[in-house]
Amino acid sequence: MKSRRRELFNHIAELLPNTHLCTSLINYAYFFWKHRYLPSKQNLKSINDYFFLVKNSPSSAKYGYFTDKENVKTFVSNICGEEYIIPTLGVFDDIRALKQFSYSKKYIVKPTHMSGEVIIKREGSLSSQEISLAQKWLKHDYSRISREYVYHSLEPKIIIEPLLTYKGHIPFDYKFFTINGRCEFVQVDIGRFSSHKRDLYDRDFNKLDLKFIYSNSPITLNKPDNYGEMLSIVEKLASFFPFVRVDLYITDDGIKFGELTFVPEGGLGRFEPTAFEEKLLWKLNRNSALPSSHEERLEVFS
Repeated sequence: MKSRRRELFNHIAELLPNTHLCTSLINYAYFFWKHRYLPSKQNLKSINDYFFLVKNSPSSAKYGYFTDKENVKTFVSNICGEEYIIPTLGVFDDIRALKQFSYSKKYIVKPTHMSGEVIIKREGSLSSQEISLAQKWLKHDYSRISREYVYHSLEPKIIIEPLLTYKGHIPFDYKFFTINGRCEFVQVDIGRFSSHKRDLYDRDFNKLDLKFIYSNSPITLNKPDNYGEMLSIVEKLASFFPFVRVDLYITDDGIKFGELTFVPEGGLGRFEPTAFEEKLLWKLNRNSALPSSHEERLEVFS
């Protein structure tokens, strides 16, 4: 029922004009649907209110370069080093060229301008059905559905990379939530392509009694041996932004960068207990070395 309701919301959002008025109305509706109150610039209640300001502000389109899955590799390589970058097998904006692609090992196909869309292949070329899906991606303006300005005007492209593995399995997805350049906690997603579970760990990698959308897993992970190196990578990248989530993987080939995210879950995810959301907003305000106004923060890259 919930997924059908979301599909209906997305369909309506895609049909409505891509104007700021329509975008704001849709974003307020989405937010109220999930949080049961309307966000206010004058009275921010939680970190999700801040995410709403980023999502709904035209000035946040400046984050688009760092959201593009191809372009961000240049940024990360310059700041941290090329060894942390997942190799690129190809980037395509022409479906005819994509049809010619073939690879002898497992690989992953995803749009550079969208979120949450992937094709995993064991080897060979894409099937006609997969080509059709990729063609839809290339025609898709993701900002019309997500109504996030960070996706506004991104060039539609398809990127192909080797499928990451760690000891024969899909690696855990470590998502570092940072505020003003400092990691505050880590989200670990387990079984993303099967039975999705999600756990949260503090900065020292102690498991937290918190839930964020998905159920917790029954396991408690040990702190990775190279956790210090991961934190160093994360905080170098995070030093440029008031808030950013930095995604890393531990693979057979070492630490690899995933992506940067400025509005996790589109600002629609709920932490349980919700007091944690208020605590994060407090840290964003209290520890900021950047201008105190949320709108001024969005001008850092202007």
